[in-house]
Amino acid sequence: MKKIYGWLWLLAAVACKSTDITPYPNNNDIYFSVVNTSGVTQDTTPVTFAFTPATTDTIVPLLIRAVGPVADYDREFKLKIVDTAAAAAKQGVHFFLPAKTIMPAGKVVTTLPVLLHKTAEMASRAYSITLTLEPNENFTTNLPFAVIDNTLKTKRSILKHVVIVEDQLNMPKVWEVNYLGVFTKKKILLMCSEIPMKLSDFNPPNKNDFPLGKMYYVSSFMKRYLDDHALAKDTIREENGDLMKMGKYAQ
Repeated sequence: MKKIYGWLWLLAAVACKSTDITPYPNNNDIYFSVVNTSGVTQDTTPVTFAFTPATTDTIVPLLIRAVGPVADYDREFKLKIVDTAAAAAKQGVHFFLPAKTIMPAGKVVTTLPVLLHKTAEMASRAYSITLTLEPNENFTTNLPFAVIDNTLKTKRSILKHVVIVEDQLNMPKVWEVNYLGVFTKKKILLMCSEIPMKLSDFNPPNKNDFPLGKMYYVSSFMKRYLDDHALAKDTIREENGDLMKMGKYAQ
């Protein structure tokens, strides 16, 4: 089983720093503590298989926190799958969860591993996995949201978390149109073939991992490649018949 741990998974591993969560006294509250690299609470985790074609399975670790006294025994917490959405993923087909969800003895932090499995349908549609935490004999759920911005009074749920999974090759966040031109699937695959590069190079954990110098090199290489083919009367076109072109800053 091949697994990838991109920046999306690492969001869950960062301690909650800039989000305001006020615990209730004398409660054993439990909540999702998934944050981005700035420490801001996230209620949705998007996952794509598109940039790692050889990967069929991956694990998304969702951080779970509890407040209140620490117990010297394992405590099971209640997790519910909400599958009412039209694009709801199917458990046992698109994703898998542990048989039991446990807060280990002596701990107030644990990780919920969500195993995602790539299927052919994901190439044309995204699926959502909606998970909610519910009260049981061990934990209460009196912390419904985290305040993201006190001025704007922006809130996000910490009792519900949505994982969205797909396998659609869309324009990556590092793609600069002024250098690389209009994004198309054919163009990015050609780049990977001719430079060569991996699709995952276009989906780094941080946008700064694809610096401007690299963008310039890729755009210049591809412009010369396309120009050479045009001179050889072997013009490369997009799937719709348009001439494949790089951006205006490609030289």
